[in-house]
Amino acid sequence: MSNVSYTMLINKAELSYTGDNIKADAFYGNTDGLHTVSVKFNDFVGRVYIEGTLATIPTENDWFTINLSSGTAYKQYPVNAAIPTGTVGDTGTDGFTFRVNAIYLRAKIDRSHLGAGAYSQVAHGRIDQILLNV
Repeated sequence: MSNVSYTMLINKAELSYTGDNIKADAFYGNTDGLHTVSVKFNDFVGRVYIEGTLATIPTENDWFTINLSSGTAYKQYPVNAAIPTGTVGDTGTDGFTFRVNAIYLRAKIDRSHLGAGAYSQVAHGRIDQILLNV
């Protein structure tokens, strides 16, 4: 059962961006490594990554990607480009549970695979929030 809930990331008017470092299970001395992430999105087009680190003062090179679904390092939206649940992307909430021994976690939005020039909420949608329960 979750003891603490943190907002990892909210929407920014940018194609790709990374949220703040959030204290993970190991920071609190817990050893089970159990984390649950909730992603709330609205007509979102792009990829969501969750990254972890064992460093107490992490640099950019200290982060590793956590698989969110069956060996994939990210969750891509729309899940089915032929039938998005929104106008151009997907709308809804997804949950992911994983075990990782990490001191910090962070969320990352990436749209570099789209080849788009500038962010447009009409074309790319938004992430309303990503929550972490530790």
